[in-house]
Amino acid sequence: MASRTSARTVLTAVVIAGLAGSCHAQMQKQNTTWIYPTLGCRANRAGENCFPNCPMPANARCEKAAVCKPTYVKTGFNNLVEFTVAAANPTPPDKVYIIRSGGEPLDKGKSCCGFSPLLAEDIWSVVPKVPVLNPHGVIAPDIANWPPMSLADINDEVRVAQTMGGIVSMNLDPVNLNITWVKFAWNVTKQIDTSFAVTPLYNITFDARYGYSLTDGEKRLHNTSACTKQMIFRICSTPFFAAEPRDSTLPLIDAPKPADLLVYDHEECGLAKHTPCLRAPGRTELVNGVLINVFEMGMFDTLGNNHGVRVGEEVSLTFSLTTLDLGGKVKMQVVDDPGLPIGAILSDDSACGSHSVCRTLTWTPRKGQEGKVHDAHVVGQAYSTVDPAENPCDTVYTKETVYRIPVLTPQSEWLAPVENLGQTDYNPAWPGNAVVGTEFNITLQCKSNYMPKVDMDGSAARFELVETKDMGDGTRLRVYSFGYTPKRGDEGATKVWHFHCGDDQYVAPRLIRTVAVKTKLCSYTVDAGETLSTMTRRYQLSTNWLNVWNANPMLLTDPDLDLAAGSHVRIGPVYSVKNGDTLETIAAQFSTTVKKLLSVNPHLTPETAPDLQLPDSMRLCVIACTSHPSPTYSYKWAY
Repeated sequence: MASRTSARTVLTAVVIAGLAGSCHAQMQKQNTTWIYPTLGCRANRAGENCFPNCPMPANARCEKAAVCKPTYVKTGFNNLVEFTVAAANPTPPDKVYIIRSGGEPLDKGKSCCGFSPLLAEDIWSVVPKVPVLNPHGVIAPDIANWPPMSLADINDEVRVAQTMGGIVSMNLDPVNLNITWVKFAWNVTKQIDTSFAVTPLYNITFDARYGYSLTDGEKRLHNTSACTKQMIFRICSTPFFAAEPRDSTLPLIDAPKPADLLVYDHEECGLAKHTPCLRAPGRTELVNGVLINVFEMGMFDTLGNNHGVRVGEEVSLTFSLTTLDLGGKVKMQVVDDPGLPIGAILSDDSACGSHSVCRTLTWTPRKGQEGKVHDAHVVGQAYSTVDPAENPCDTVYTKETVYRIPVLTPQSEWLAPVENLGQTDYNPAWPGNAVVGTEFNITLQCKSNYMPKVDMDGSAARFELVETKDMGDGTRLRVYSFGYTPKRGDEGATKVWHFHCGDDQYVAPRLIRTVAVKTKLCSYTVDAGETLSTMTRRYQLSTNWLNVWNANPMLLTDPDLDLAAGSHVRIGPVYSVKNGDTLETIAAQFSTTVKKLLSVNPHLTPETAPDLQLPDSMRLCVIACTSHPSPTYSYKWAY
């Protein structure tokens, strides 16, 4: 037996030595073979249709046409991707080496998707137990310093990446060393962490080669393999929404949020700016056992409280739907029930990017919609235009998405005047608050969380908006000026104005302030350049200026000297009617006439009978027909 073995060994050595050249040529014609479980491997059996993996016995030879064409694999974000490449050589016991020969994204995967550093840059090799970068890009095992691993090496932490992905290289035939597996694990990043506008395809290729020795003892790689194994990984996303305006640069929920995102608040919207916007990133709610995405729109204060939008003010929100899928398309649709707020209009899909569509929601809340929350329900869909042979991404829907818009209830208040002015009830004893020729004026201030507005009911008068003040807390203040100048003939008469404070949309009940203006008797206003003489003539009071002087002893004595413009002049005393008084008795008492009393008391009608008893406490202006050098009346006058 020993001699037979020795003879066989000698014979083999002679053959190798004698046929070195021809043996070399013969060996170059032999190829490595891809075997199961290489990704995309199919058995050479007619009619078999399994994609991308087929149930085959381990180490079974793959059909060359199936395994050598590109294998498309799809996965989602935040998934663990695992695949295996296995090869055998035709000349045991030579070792099989599986080498990454090329293919990766243009940026080497650095911006996306958690690629193992084993693929993203260069491949780890080992100089005893110390990981270093291998510039040759060999996944496993390297011909120089990393031979095929045995089963005992599988748990070697240096040979298995623990962070962003990893590989395990093992040799399943420790005796012959002619079958090698490379198992690859890839933890795909979360979608929120990607910065790609469109996720590229990851194209990874491998060659399987084996080492052999000629009589010179030098190891070489056999440079022809069954084919270059090409695997193309497609990462499929979930479509996501974006919207403008929103209150910060934060993406909406489910949208990518790159690590270098600069987050800041938009200062052009919010309660202080009276401008609604969308709050980012939104939240997820469980409704009837189904998760939905909810985005609130409104005017948010510094504490995050949503004050909603206002009736009569248009809301405009443009939102987009985007997919990261290469060759992907998206579209939106309104959920039939409950749909959109009553009166809202949603535009059709319009392209706003190669992988995005946009729609604009416009809505002007109407009276009756205040104090309620109104929802717009939409859903997004992403689908692929990629050839089915390239394993496109599946059609995917977003969660039902709700844009929630509360409508603010108006709240208004008077700041001035704080109460009603004047006396609206008939009170003959009230002397009044205005003088002929002098403007009676007040300032009105109305505040509201809408745009405040004051309306006036009453006879003609000056009424104008002075200014609008922003209070900085979502409310505004409007200041109005009211003025009324009594004329000759208004003496003793009372005029009433009603002012209504409230929101400019007339949603809430108006708050009323009443202003009553009664013109005083026997008092008039001096015009510029006026004298006692001209004033008595202008007001048709008397032809004798001494009557006016008699009631105003402090005035100038010369009837032709100018009086102080704007000053008030009394033309006589005001008499309070007593029980039993009539116009006749009062005229006799003050040496005047009934006609004169009627002329200076326009609140009396000309038809008032001279002998009609007048109401107690009624006030009358009395001017004597004769002049007096000084007041000599024995009555107590009330001016």
